[in-house]
Amino acid sequence: MLESELFGHEKGAFTGALHERKGRFELAHGGTLFLDEIGDISPAVQVKLLRVLQEREFKRLGGSRTIHIDVRLVTATNKNLEEAVRKGEFRSDLYYRINVVSIYLPPLRDRCDDIPLLVEYFLTKMGEDLGKRLSISSRALDVLVRCQWPGNVRELQNCLERAANAAPSGMIEDRSIACQSSQCLSSLLWKRELTPVSTPVVAQPVSAAKNGLEKESLARSPSGAREQLLEAMERCGWVQAKAARLLHLTPRQLGYALRKYEIPIKKF
Repeated sequence: MLESELFGHEKGAFTGALHERKGRFELAHGGTLFLDEIGDISPAVQVKLLRVLQEREFKRLGGSRTIHIDVRLVTATNKNLEEAVRKGEFRSDLYYRINVVSIYLPPLRDRCDDIPLLVEYFLTKMGEDLGKRLSISSRALDVLVRCQWPGNVRELQNCLERAANAAPSGMIEDRSIACQSSQCLSSLLWKRELTPVSTPVVAQPVSAAKNGLEKESLARSPSGAREQLLEAMERCGWVQAKAARLLHLTPRQLGYALRKYEIPIKKF
């Protein structure tokens, strides 16, 4: 079904194919195609997708005519593709083909400054839908900023909707936030220690013992995290890949952390 959705099919290609159908690639000719959850596609589809990206052509299911396309492809995933490549779950050649320009979006708990802006946006939008003015107290906003948000922006939106329904006056107080009354089921996800993903590599990883490195976890406090980043970079000769392994982070996560704590990179 996914192949039919992406590449289309000819009439009679399979049971139920009563009509010819254009696929998403064909419909996106001359434009942009966005594929979400790219890390979940099967190995068989990965092969066909790679061929389309390499050759810029394909055939519909059950067809013999070659269709040429010119499409910009944008993909997204919540999986660690580098780790999937290392485990053999995602093709390395497809990974390198789609990984031209990467944008790493850190979790909401790592960009707390965005929370007040998101709260303002969601309250305005919900107020328009409900036909009333919604606002939030500073104490309630402080509660939201201090949350871990394992569900990221979607969880924040749901939390605000729940709080708005519990605030008939339109003013959301801290007591209206679910976690303040032990009613937040998502807390089960973040009250345990969250284990960072190990450094993803395509080749066999070099053991930490050979490098004389012992893996550490990045501190949670801002000042402690900045000191730990500096120490790791110094110990690794300012080689970011080594420092990422030491801190049990991916290279992209390390790069984001360096920018977040405004740590200039030393070059030798």
